[in-house]
Amino acid sequence: MPMSKVAATAILRALFQKSTPGYGVFASPPDLYIGLFTAAPISSDTGSALTAKEATYTSYARVAADPSDFNEVASDSGLIDNANELAFPQATGGSSLCTYAAICDAASGGNMIAYGLLAPSALQDFIAETEDAEFVCPGHGFADTAEVRMLKRDADTALPGGFDANTKYFVRDSTSDSFKLAATSGGTAITITSDGSGRIGIDGSLNVTNNVTPKIAAGNLVLTLK
Repeated sequence: MPMSKVAATAILRALFQKSTPGYGVFASPPDLYIGLFTAAPISSDTGSALTAKEATYTSYARVAADPSDFNEVASDSGLIDNANELAFPQATGGSSLCTYAAICDAASGGNMIAYGLLAPSALQDFIAETEDAEFVCPGHGFADTAEVRMLKRDADTALPGGFDANTKYFVRDSTSDSFKLAATSGGTAITITSDGSGRIGIDGSLNVTNNVTPKIAAGNLVLTLK
């Protein structure tokens, strides 16, 4: 989950003591709110630019995040994640396919602190090479038609060509240790255009319909400083 320009600017000002007497948006610890988004925010989004991309199902609202909802930051880890499940208001009408979450400093509008894709679960390492034309992931357990998303293993590792972290894919031609991916359920396998590797897991997006209570599981909202 990368940080927004607002947050990055405030942290740099704090580190180099460029703000007097406070530190911009972090002059005092802000109240934090978690929002669900149907489109990817960008690091400069604030105010109405944020709300325009948020969920629109009836009764939707950001949820306040108490400090106790997050784990302690481990020494030298550079990351923090949610210790508790974060539940949003139950939908009483409409629908929203939520694919991103963001941490904001206001219940509506305001400044975005950080944002990111709703993380896939049960992540596993994979490699994908053009020579094999498949994803190698020993003991993955994915059945054909499973909906998955992938992430980079780290900043220096490239995903295979033809694939990205912002797209949901469907498993096909699965064996115990490998599979191929398609853009639609049962669709044609996507060609791997260059070698790559990463982590892959069951899609974490939230399809919110009437009477559904969307939730972010404990440990699935991760803020990292790299």
